[in-house]
Amino acid sequence: MYAGRTNQRILCFASYFIPGFRAGGPIRSLQRIISGLNDDFDFRVVSRDRDLAASEPYSDIARDQWSVAAGIKIWYLRPPHWAPGTIRRVIADFEPDLLYFQSFLDPSLVAMPLILRRLGVLSRHIPALVAPRGEFAPSALALKKRQKSAWLAVVKTLGLYRDVTWQASNEMEATHIHAHWGRDARVLIAPNLPPLFDATMPPLRRRKVPGALRAVFLSRISPMKNLDGALRVLAMTRMPMSLDIYGNQESGEYWRECERLMQALPPHVTVNYHGNAPPEEVIGVIASYDLLFLPTLGENFGHVILEALVAGCPVLISDRTPWRQLQEKRAGYDLSLDQPDAFVGALEKFSAMDDAHFQEWSDGAARLGREYCQNESLRREIRAVLHGAMRGPV
Repeated sequence: MYAGRTNQRILCFASYFIPGFRAGGPIRSLQRIISGLNDDFDFRVVSRDRDLAASEPYSDIARDQWSVAAGIKIWYLRPPHWAPGTIRRVIADFEPDLLYFQSFLDPSLVAMPLILRRLGVLSRHIPALVAPRGEFAPSALALKKRQKSAWLAVVKTLGLYRDVTWQASNEMEATHIHAHWGRDARVLIAPNLPPLFDATMPPLRRRKVPGALRAVFLSRISPMKNLDGALRVLAMTRMPMSLDIYGNQESGEYWRECERLMQALPPHVTVNYHGNAPPEEVIGVIASYDLLFLPTLGENFGHVILEALVAGCPVLISDRTPWRQLQEKRAGYDLSLDQPDAFVGALEKFSAMDDAHFQEWSDGAARLGREYCQNESLRREIRAVLHGAMRGPV
């Protein structure tokens, strides 16, 4: 650490960051770490000047210089987003004690700083921490498998990740990382920080009408989140229910497939699309529904699942997330994607519930969500990982 500093400096490279939100959980993961630990570290962020799949930059931002958004200092890079001279200048300007990458798969905003680091053209060798945010999960690697396999082969040949520290959100993700980088890879586990909310306020209570179900799907609309799977399950149900969809359409082809499935639904099932829900409104939006329905192919955390629980909204999800044994806690169900009939049964059970029975599940969801949010050890664990990464591999 340089003399005269009060806090150690962490330079974060994020493919997308605020005010963007289309990239989902990784943005919230990083923002909450910075907000939760800004008294302990001096954070700055380097990111693109536009949101995921956007053709135009954010309005009212300064590009290629330090600016401030939500109290965070951010350098928004103009295209092509990987200019080596600019990235080298940003690193030299800040003199960080740690380079903190929020992806493994970004070939520009992650690869270029690591190439400069590998070539030794930075003023000194800076420790690097890489948070792949679930990118090594088998279900994630199976999507666009050829491109991802090719990228893995390239970076291994170049040795870009030879001496980095990896950050996993849980033991499951640590196993996925070791599977690709060997048992000797240095992997530290850091939990995700929860959203800020007033714990003294009771969860918003909705009245449950027996014989009807108001469910919500709120996530990126992509194959990984499995909206098409949710629609196929809905087509098998026999009781009245509705599904409201919120999220960014990442692929026109995938959305058209989902629309085709919507049109084939039976008349007792209604589906409506509402566009994007701003991150700060997610808990309030979910609070007006009876159930979060998200049969995702995999999550290394699942911010929207926690936000639903905090809102007192039970969840119906796959068993490919860290949120498990939900039925025992009366907070929802985590089911195998190989058993669509089990999803149908859970939906019909919630549809049939009267208000008194539903409130038991709403209370169970809220209790689980608040237990996580009030866990005082979360910040200590993340702080320890950041300090450990600064020390570099043993």
